[in-house]
Amino acid sequence: GHTSTSIDAWGGTERSYLKAGADESHDDSPHAQWTYAATPAAVLKALNADARSRVGSRLDAISVVARDPSGRAATVKLEGARDAVLRGEDFRAILSRAFGPRAVRSTLFDVKRAGGEFVFTGRGYGHGVGLCQAGAFARLRDGAKPADVLKRYYPGTTLRAVN
Repeated sequence: GHTSTSIDAWGGTERSYLKAGADESHDDSPHAQWTYAATPAAVLKALNADARSRVGSRLDAISVVARDPSGRAATVKLEGARDAVLRGEDFRAILSRAFGPRAVRSTLFDVKRAGGEFVFTGRGYGHGVGLCQAGAFARLRDGAKPADVLKRYYPGTTLRAVN
């Protein structure tokens, strides 16, 4: 795995404590690898429900046209009666709203059309910014202290008690 910056995921202002970086794979996580398939009609309905991804009466293709340094889909192109280009995280959020959060689980995905369906294959769960729950759990299981795990995922921050 690899974490992303907040700018790569959402745009906006950089947060110095949300750095991108390599994160050891945890293949025992239930979200390490996933696949989700949906009919073109179902995907079209989901996309047309949001103004950012509205393609009209048909959906011909979905492609990842740019990736961030972690490999996540930064930009997704939709081709249909009308074309649309949107951020990968927005695309994932639109599909999650329609199909649930366990459908397209992260923007670390590939998509192809096969057997009359759009098939998404990917890794991880979530936006990839900050703490990876599977990575944190694996570190704790291997004996790391919670403060060290937090320092790993939020570099440059300090942990202190608040009264």
